[in-house]
Order: sequence, then C-alpha cells, then structure tokens
Amino acid sequence: MGAGSIKRGLRKNSHRQLQIYFCKDCGKYFSSLAGLKGVKYPPRVIARALCLYNLGHSQEETVRRIASEHRVKVARRTVSDWISGYRSITTFHRLRAAAIQKFPGGMLKERSLEHQQVYEYKVHLAKLALMHNAVAQDVAAKVESYLLSILKIFPTLCSRKTRRRVSTSTPHPRTNR
Repeated sequence: MGAGSIKRGLRKNSHRQLQIYFCKDCGKYFSSLAGLKGVKYPPRVIARALCLYNLGHSQEETVRRIASEHRVKVARRTVSDWISGYRSITTFHRLRAAAIQKFPGGMLKERSLEHQQVYEYKVHLAKLALMHNAVAQDVAAKVESYLLSILKIFPTLCSRKTRRRVSTSTPHPRTNR
C-alpha cells in the first residue's frame, strides 16, 4: 500500500471487517488481506486451528477448542479444507503422525512462570526430539537439557528473587523517579 493507495471504506462479513483500499495508479480496489482472498474467517482463527491440529488434536477437538477460545463456530469440513489448503506452509504435517505416536500425552510441556509478569513457557517435545537429527548430538543434548531444566528450576529461582527483593528495605529503582 504505497502513496497511490487510499482508504475506501470497510467490507463486512459474518466474522470481521476488512479495510478496503483504492489504488490511484491502476484504478483497482483491494483489501489488506489480498493474499487470503475469499477467506471468511480471521487469519488468527485459521492459524490457531492449524496449530491445534498439528499439536495432535483431532479435527473435532480443534473445532471445539476454536469455538471455546475464539467464540467462532467453524465446521469440521472447513478445518479439513484449511489443513489441505495450507499444507505447503505447515511443514510439521509430515511429522504429525509419528509425533502423535511418540508423545500420546501431548507434544507440549508448558508452565506459567511468574516474575514481574506471567510468562507462558512452552517446549515442543516432538521438535526437541527431532533436533537430534539436525544438529550435533552433544549440542542437541545440551539444548534439550537446558530447555527442560527451565521447567523444573526457573519457578524456584523466580520466587527466590521475589522474596529477596521483598525482604530488603531498599525500594525498587523504578519507584524512585
């Protein structure tokens, strides 16, 4: 959208509004999501559905989770179409079946870490296992050890730092402005 483009209103569908632009140079109208022409659902819903499916959820479970998280009703057939249509950019689909077999309890290990704010820390176990095929074994072992140790050690470290800060009588540097 260069200098020759101007806003020309909004187009509404059942799930969102799209800004419409007019190109002064060529005289054509377009939206900011030109690459997703004809897509009814917001890109974040499509991306989340693909992510859930590739994390091992069935299409039916993906539909339920999308409805719960985004308050959008999506048909199972639509999710199936997205999986087929975006196969070229979702490279994990090739490894999905093997990953589901190897990690039947789930491919993600996650924990909320609290320090001045909440961090959602997640480790993708299937990708971590595949890393051993991509890099040197000693490097892969060190990376895996480090990433998994954060799940065990980090909350303890955070709570120690927080307790230490609370117990000292000196105020936090940001409050002295």
